[in-house]
Amino acid sequence: MKEYKVNTTTFSSTKKRNKNILIIKSDSAYNVGDDLELICFAYGNYYHESEDKVLLDGDGPWGCLEITDKVNADRLKTKITCILSASEVNEGGKSAFENKLLPIIKSEGRSNGYDDFIKVLKNAFKSDQLPDGYVIIGIEVVK
Repeated sequence: MKEYKVNTTTFSSTKKRNKNILIIKSDSAYNVGDDLELICFAYGNYYHESEDKVLLDGDGPWGCLEITDKVNADRLKTKITCILSASEVNEGGKSAFENKLLPIIKSEGRSNGYDDFIKVLKNAFKSDQLPDGYVIIGIEVVK
């Protein structure tokens, strides 16, 4: 199984099934159907959720994250459902988004459109283009 480190926010959103698309720098070959294990990682440390719970502004309870080692870090098993290369995203534009990414986004009850997708790219890369070497991966959490 392939592993990929994601920050604590992405890990939490994916675990809650609020996030089902990752934009990652692809340094290995990913294929639709591959199992991908996400590892909770940020600021040079691995994390796991402690048994202690905290209430914040009446919400929660929220788990506290504790620094740990790679072996004990929180992990989330996912399956890759879709892959779009930088060239597919950049050359395909809105039609690539609507044909491949939008069905994944809508399957989770979200209705973000192409304009929101472009905003994400601009925030992350200061451009409306996905840089070479990056891919967009659709994932689903495996129970």
